[in-house]
Amino acid sequence: MNEAKDRPLANWYTNFIPWTLLALSAALISFFAHQYSRFPGDLEIAGWLQGINLPLFRPIMEAVDAMGSRLVIPLAVGLCALFLWAIRRRTEAFFVSMTLVVYWFTLVIKLVVDRPRPPELDTGVVTWYLVPGPAFPSGHVMHFVLFYGLLLYLMSTLIKNRRARLILQVFLGSTILLVGPSVVYTARHWPSDVLGGYIVGGFLLAALIWGYERCKDGRFDRWYEAVRLKARWPQRIQFNGR
Repeated sequence: MNEAKDRPLANWYTNFIPWTLLALSAALISFFAHQYSRFPGDLEIAGWLQGINLPLFRPIMEAVDAMGSRLVIPLAVGLCALFLWAIRRRTEAFFVSMTLVVYWFTLVIKLVVDRPRPPELDTGVVTWYLVPGPAFPSGHVMHFVLFYGLLLYLMSTLIKNRRARLILQVFLGSTILLVGPSVVYTARHWPSDVLGGYIVGGFLLAALIWGYERCKDGRFDRWYEAVRLKARWPQRIQFNGR
């Protein structure tokens, strides 16, 4: 009996500690990013990455960087959400679309922190793009952590074929890991901007997964059906009288 009573308390502590650590880490790195235009080691790491001359390194960095462009981001999220909705995975479709909403939350953090982009003058860092707006946290990294991270989490239930699931998980995990170096290589961000993107993105991804776990039992489908019936939406779109 006592074990049963203690289990909810133990679960609460287990969930509370990681959330608290992530939140504190996100707050601390955001505060210091507001105070300093770059952290110790940022310049050295950026210079080292830009000095790599391995075969295919530059094309890979450019390809990963392009996957996080402002055109690709809403297109990828929208197509994925529509596909999941079409196969009647409404809960998954909703939370995938929410990654785009949460991603735009980074604009608020960027405006508050207001950290400048890496300058080429007086640093030796070669700037590939003239990117407007504040730098911290990295929007590319935030998007990859949120969108591809959630897809990575959902793979175990969405894809039954073990080999196909493993291939997609390796691909998604690799893009999440590579996006950080790619935006430093192209001088969009300092390494500390990237670190902030991983930390803040990880915290927000944990929140999305927490919400998904509480809705995947059919709660979202029941809510949708109630709204559909009240609004008198058709159950499915029919073509050619079928």
